[in-house]
Amino acid sequence: QFSLKGPWLKRVEQYLSRKNHKYHRGVFITVCGASGTKVRGEALAATWDGLCENMEGAALARVLADYTFPLVELRVISNFVTDRDLSSWRLRESVEKSGEITAQIIKECLSHV
Repeated sequence: QFSLKGPWLKRVEQYLSRKNHKYHRGVFITVCGASGTKVRGEALAATWDGLCENMEGAALARVLADYTFPLVELRVISNFVTDRDLSSWRLRESVEKSGEITAQIIKECLSHV
């Protein structure tokens, strides 16, 4: 487990709140493959009290922790864990929104460093 709580998280949350961006903060569950069924997603959420699943976040958190480098992980959710239905995924929209919000956060939060 890696805690990402710290001053950078606080800065990012303040920015998101100030700009009225809807967000949730919580546990990201690291998995070695995307869950393809609603049952699997529900089991992971119940076991780990997870907000979402990811594959990359823990690896990055592990490396940066070794160097005591701060990390804030931002996820824009493209789909919910259900029985696989690719037609319900919103990949393009989530990638665009992620890039937009990330650029805003970097501009706002790093301009004060």
